[in-house]
Amino acid sequence: MKSTSLYIKIIVPILLLGIGAGGFFMMVLTKPKAERKKKPFLGALVEVLPVQQVNRQIVIETHGTVRAKEQVTLTPQISGVVNWISPSFVDGGFFRKGEALITLNPTTNANLDYTVLKAPFNGVVQAKGVDMGQYVTPGFTLGTLIGSDQVQIRSDLPLREMAWLPSQAGSPNQLQLPAAVQLTYGHRQQMWDGTVVRHLLELTPKGLMAQLLLEVEDPFHLNAPSAEEAANSIPLFIGSFVDISIPAQTLRSVFVIPAHALREQDTVWVAKEGKLEIRPVEVAYIDKDEVFISKGLNDGDQLITSPLKGAAPGLKVRIEGEAATVNKPESAPVKES
Repeated sequence: MKSTSLYIKIIVPILLLGIGAGGFFMMVLTKPKAERKKKPFLGALVEVLPVQQVNRQIVIETHGTVRAKEQVTLTPQISGVVNWISPSFVDGGFFRKGEALITLNPTTNANLDYTVLKAPFNGVVQAKGVDMGQYVTPGFTLGTLIGSDQVQIRSDLPLREMAWLPSQAGSPNQLQLPAAVQLTYGHRQQMWDGTVVRHLLELTPKGLMAQLLLEVEDPFHLNAPSAEEAANSIPLFIGSFVDISIPAQTLRSVFVIPAHALREQDTVWVAKEGKLEIRPVEVAYIDKDEVFISKGLNDGDQLITSPLKGAAPGLKVRIEGEAATVNKPESAPVKES
């Protein structure tokens, strides 16, 4: 009896553990596996720009350097001693046309008109070269004067841009085209109205660029409407480097697109009915930020402006901001009995 009881106490628990373990493993083996569903490809996400035909004026952007339009060296015609100098005759001093700048005490009998040296134009003293009591002779440099009514700007322009300048009657190189002149200093800009007056009849030695000459009136703000406006402005410094904008011809019925939206070999990408189209286009004009397209686009086309890897005709695309749609298979028709 004792052996039987001992057998039951040992064997039965082992059997129960075995049955439990076997059941556990059967549950694991027969556990249903979750099926992984493949996400449908909704299309490459793109940014688009709806395009419309417009009439747009070309604005030619270039640069130039400011220089004096009028510049003379003031010299005496007689010998003498400088006995008076105008308070305006200092470096950077302004004067008016006809104003006396220097008088001489001649050493010999001389025409009195030659003893007074007057300003030949409205201007500013660029450099003073004489002092009181100094003895001077004909040809001596008393100072250098530059005109203040106008300054001149010389600008180089690619020959291809010359074709877009509006044609004008008269001499082939004489022009009267408005232009905007901008001087940047620090975080501020100062603007002047300028005029393209002519182009030179020779190209630059390097680069074979055309050369334009512009003029700007009142470059130093001497005729500003108010003292406050003059005080808050800076002069168009001689020698300064400026940006120039010249309104040119107007192109009609063109599509103006961002420059980065023009792809290789003069093509663009268009999103149409959820797919990518690669269109060849005809480029009419290119500036630094925009491209003018004359052929290849239609009103309302969705121009793709974002970068896209693996771009190919027929690639599925979806427009950013629009709800994604998944094409579901149609249900089978129900047969009528």
